[in-house]
Amino acid sequence: MKKVLALVLAIVMIICFAACGSKSSTAAAEPAAEGSAKLLDKPIVFKVSYVENPDTAMGTIMPEAFTKAQKLCNDEIQFEFYPSAQLGNEADVMEQIANGAPIIGVAGYDDMSATVPACIPLAVPYVFESIEEVCNFAKSDYFEDLRQQMVSSGYVPMCSGSLGIRHFISTSPITCAADIKGKIIRMGNSNPCQSYITVLEGTPATTAWADNYSMLQTGAIDGCEASIDLLWSSSLQEVCSDLCLSGHLCTPFMFVTSPENWAKIPAEYQKIITEALTEGTIALAKAYDQDSASYVQKFKDAGVNVCEDPDIESFKEGILKEYDYLGIDRSEYDRIRAAIESVM
Repeated sequence: MKKVLALVLAIVMIICFAACGSKSSTAAAEPAAEGSAKLLDKPIVFKVSYVENPDTAMGTIMPEAFTKAQKLCNDEIQFEFYPSAQLGNEADVMEQIANGAPIIGVAGYDDMSATVPACIPLAVPYVFESIEEVCNFAKSDYFEDLRQQMVSSGYVPMCSGSLGIRHFISTSPITCAADIKGKIIRMGNSNPCQSYITVLEGTPATTAWADNYSMLQTGAIDGCEASIDLLWSSSLQEVCSDLCLSGHLCTPFMFVTSPENWAKIPAEYQKIITEALTEGTIALAKAYDQDSASYVQKFKDAGVNVCEDPDIESFKEGILKEYDYLGIDRSEYDRIRAAIESVM
């Protein structure tokens, strides 16, 4: 009987060892799929805010870039989209970010100039001469120094690009800088944008964008400026006779978030997000550039006089005048231009 019992126990032990060995072999033969390893205990969710509508280039191209980043981050970093200023205007969103909200928002050098003084020289019209310059500038040592100052002020730039080239539309011709004199021009509310009109001896105005139509119609303002697609979509061709392709701002922008929330993202995912968003901003810049000619034709067809060859050099004379007005050393312009040229 003892022999039988010993034999049964031996057989059970053999079966157990075989089972364990089989399980170990299976685990070795089927490693986890590449990229499936989790780096976080639970997903981090960011709200992505921008003022453009969903059917614009921003509203279609950049969500695709964020979605690509989310997928490559194994859905551990997630993005929810809030277009059309649902979370507030740029200033509102910047304040929320500074207060630690898990938000990613759009900021231009003009928006950032109030809290990051180093951004002021970059927000002056004509410092950048093309969308390509804006996109490449992010590769420069100058931008890296600026980035550190932005982080110290509570904002981490995640990518850098352009929201299209801005032009003047008005109720009387603008063909050179002298034509600004005496006119009331609606500009962005940042000091660099406002001051540019001042040094050209015009009067800057700040109004809600939605009020521009009626103010132009009644003569309360003589002109305003924006990217050509926004000028058209706002129906300003109905109340303005002249469009000047001044190209005074290439509308640099960055997606930014707070250092605290950025630090929660593993370095591997930070790299993925930065690369995906950079690709998105390049595609966005190309879209704005390609659409420009078609909008020019729309304005012509609507009966608007289009000045396609304004005196750009006269407009550029305002750069150093504005630097003087703002108390910026003129040599800063040379430093910026040298940084741009170093990465072109």
